[in-house]
Amino acid sequence: MAFCSQPWRGHRQSQLSAEHVLADMAVCWEVAAFAGSLRVLASLSREVRDVAQQLKASFHTPFLHILANTAGGHRHSAGVRWQLGTETWETLPPLGFDQRGVLSGNVEVLTLNGHLYVLAENIKHGVKGCNLQMFDPASWDWTLSCRLPSFEYEALLELGARLYILGRSLDKDGSVPQLLCHSPSTDHGLSHELEVLPAMSTTRCYVGAATLGGCIYVVGGCSAELPADGPVESLGVVERFDPGFGCGINGTWETLAPLKCPRFLCKTLEVKGCLYVLNGLNTEGVETAMERFDPTTGRWSLLAPMSMTKGTIDVAECAGRILVFGGADAAVERYDPRVNRWIKLPNIGNGKTTPDSSALVGPPADLLAVSSESSINETNLIIQRYDERRTRQDASEVASDWRVPAQRGRVRVVHALSTE
Repeated sequence: MAFCSQPWRGHRQSQLSAEHVLADMAVCWEVAAFAGSLRVLASLSREVRDVAQQLKASFHTPFLHILANTAGGHRHSAGVRWQLGTETWETLPPLGFDQRGVLSGNVEVLTLNGHLYVLAENIKHGVKGCNLQMFDPASWDWTLSCRLPSFEYEALLELGARLYILGRSLDKDGSVPQLLCHSPSTDHGLSHELEVLPAMSTTRCYVGAATLGGCIYVVGGCSAELPADGPVESLGVVERFDPGFGCGINGTWETLAPLKCPRFLCKTLEVKGCLYVLNGLNTEGVETAMERFDPTTGRWSLLAPMSMTKGTIDVAECAGRILVFGGADAAVERYDPRVNRWIKLPNIGNGKTTPDSSALVGPPADLLAVSSESSINETNLIIQRYDERRTRQDASEVASDWRVPAQRGRVRVVHALSTE
């Protein structure tokens, strides 16, 4: 890579012309694409670094951020990031850990304003808490945004350039539902303020949550006071939170038409202006019915049921279609709203072993699966790419793999265009 600094020799001895700057930026772009990151250029030379700073605002690098190791009190990496196109890997620094309990490995992750946010659960003396941390690729480090020492989260959502944490405050009197808002400040997202918003009118837990049309929807759940014996009562309650941007209020809740099939621990997501609810548990077991809420009519409608019922599943949206994956055999099903039909896709993994955990992400014109296979000492992260044009038996191909220290917890992946 030493040759990359050659085109800049002698340029700084006199004033750079516009032609030289443009030529340097073109070379810088090519080198960055080859190296996989503008950050790599900082080690080449001062001239390259200066040009990289000029190019920084327009260079949007597509990454998969993979949170692969967040458990325990060690200082292992929090995960890795993988660049699409060049298929290069970079190890992320470890999450901030200050001995306030033990990180459990349960995390939620999303991106906002070019920064990666992770809501990580920790346990201290048997009590759950969580902390929100931000990763800035420019400084290549994590910053603690806020800490909730006695709190159990259910969802991390982004709406209107703000982060919303839905969960329950844990105190001696039990659990109290809360909706909290974190507004990153303009100085690189560093802010430690949390705004407590109005609580839902129905006290419940294990809900589904998603954003749609500038509002937060919270669906289903069960009573916050779980019975000592007997079945848990599933709820069909649906509430919508309007943050009231620009109205000088902290937001209001509105009760909507209930679910046709009450459930808790359900999956909820927005697809093309409608809200979809699927999976979860009801009083008798696994709920297979899928429902769709149309905000223009305010009504729910039942759709074709999913067939996957085994084990824990996750959902994702890709090109206007819903992907359901996971379960005991790493199976994948896809739902097309245009025809109201499910089809089975090839399983995640190599077909020889079942992944410990998996995640699906749908960048534009692409569908990628990230799975983990762990041994005692290490975890192998495997990225597969799905191509519908190939035969059904050979529709997935391994794009890349990478080994990290042995990890606990489920793999979480987010796709983002990041500026460095």
